[in-house]
Order: sequence, then structure tokens, then C-alpha cells
Amino acid sequence: MNARTFLFFYRTIFVILLLAYSSAYPITSTLHNQLVKKNEQYTSRLLKTKEEKTAIDRSLNPQKLLLIKRKHGRHRRYKEKEEPKKTFSKMAYEDLEQAKNKQIIANNKEVAIKYLEQMLKLCDDINQLAQHLVELADLLFDCSNFKKAGKIYAEFTILYPGNEQIEYTLYRAILCSFYQTLDADRDQTKTKETIQLTDNFLERVDIFSQYKDEVYRIRSSCYQKLVASEINVCTFYIKRGSYRSAQKRLDGLCTEWLPKMPNIESQVIMLEIALAEKKGDTVIMLEKQQKLKKKYPEEITIVAKNKKKNMARRF
Repeated sequence: MNARTFLFFYRTIFVILLLAYSSAYPITSTLHNQLVKKNEQYTSRLLKTKEEKTAIDRSLNPQKLLLIKRKHGRHRRYKEKEEPKKTFSKMAYEDLEQAKNKQIIANNKEVAIKYLEQMLKLCDDINQLAQHLVELADLLFDCSNFKKAGKIYAEFTILYPGNEQIEYTLYRAILCSFYQTLDADRDQTKTKETIQLTDNFLERVDIFSQYKDEVYRIRSSCYQKLVASEINVCTFYIKRGSYRSAQKRLDGLCTEWLPKMPNIESQVIMLEIALAEKKGDTVIMLEKQQKLKKKYPEEITIVAKNKKKNMARRF
């Protein structure tokens, strides 16, 4: 039963009781006026309570109407409804951009990345999209996420081959790949990929001049890492007695890497000496020793010292 229905029944019962009472007991005008006044006061109090409740339901303002008046016997607290937070998928492009800029200023780059990724889905301007791709890749690079950053840089070079930032993105892609390379005694797949990227960059060295020196240094470092890996593998095969596999590695060092890195010739000759000694081929061993002594006399001394150490270990 709501307030209006209750009020209607209350008034009806009051009138009936008043008529019955007046017929049985004549009342004075003063008493009648007092009863009527009390009725009006109670009625106005009910209406006032109803209005306050309606006002609270509509406004839900906790600062003005936090609690219904205690004299009416109600103590329920009305909490203000919080506005639902906007998710990335429901935010407009402009709101995402503002939120992203705030996060960058606050140095919250990982959060800024999330806003920027959503902006890419909403952006329909090709030039603006190119800027966003580079910005996203840079943020990922700063967060040391080289795998994802390198993928975006590479994607940019395919989508925008004539863009003014093409040299920068190619260089950054090389850096991302280089930072993922492993030591010489581990898998060198990423090292080979880095060399391929540097070769692609240096094919346009007449146009790309800003980062060419750094790219040359990166390629040289990758060459050294691959050569060290090949030497390690060849040494392993020689010690194990896999002479055919060791010879293949030596042939690869001579044909592929020696022209690129002439400074590894002494190491190649020493490997040839070690292989010939293991195979018992005295003629080739003496021939390579003479070659080593003639070209690199300081290296033959090192070989002799290592030989003495190995002989000492036998006793």
C-alpha cells in the first residue's frame, strides 16, 4: 500500500469516526477544531515525507540529502551512484589521445601503449596512422619489448616505403633484432636475421647516411659472433672425432667468412693444424704449421705453449 492509498483510507476512517462520535457525544467547536488541526498536521507530515523521499530518489545528492530526518523515523543512507568508467573500447579517439598524452607525461608508458593501440583501430587518416605506428614502436622499444617493437618497425617499412622516417624505422628494426641475439655458444638464428636487415639497409647507403656508421658496427659485431660460433662448433667436432663435419665447418669458414673477416685467418689455420693432427695427417699438419709460423709467428708460440700444457696434463 503506497502513501496515497493509505492517506485516502485514513481520511475516510477519520470522517466516519468523527460522525459517529459527534452523534453519540456532542462536541464543542473548540474540540472539533483541535481534531481537524491534528488531522491536517499529520496529513501534511505524510506529504512532506513523500516529497523528501521523491527528491532524494531524483537527485541522489549525498551532500544535501544524506539522511532522511530522524523525526520521521527513517535512517537509510542514499549513496551517490558512481558514473561507470569508460573502457578503451567505448572511448572516443580524442579522449584516447588526451589520456595517452597524460600517461606519457606521467611516464606511464605501458599504460600509454594500451591507449595508443586502441587509437590505431579508430584512426582513419593514413598520415596520422603512420605517426601512431612509429610512436607505438618507440614506446615498446623504451619498455624493452624489442620483439613487438621490431615487428611494428618492419611493418612500417612495408606500408610506408617512401615515408621520411623510413631510415629511422629500418635502423630501429635492426637494433631490435640485434638486442635479441644470443651468445656465440647458443642459437644464432637472430644474428643471421640481423645481418640480413643490415644488408638491406646498406643497399641504400647512398640515401641513408644518418645511421650508416652504427649499422656497419652492428653488422661487424654480428659477423664476429657468427664466426665465433662456427669456430666453437668446429672445435667440438674435432675433439669428438667427427672429422667430416669439422672439415665442412672449416670449408665454410674459408669460403664464406675469411673474405669478409681476414683477421680470422690465424684461427682457421690453427683449426686446420688441430684437425690434421687428430687425423694423423703429418704432411698437412707440417705444411699448415709452416704457414702459420711464416704469417703469424706470435701464434705459433701460443700453440706451442698450449701443447706443453696438454702434455703435462697426461701425467
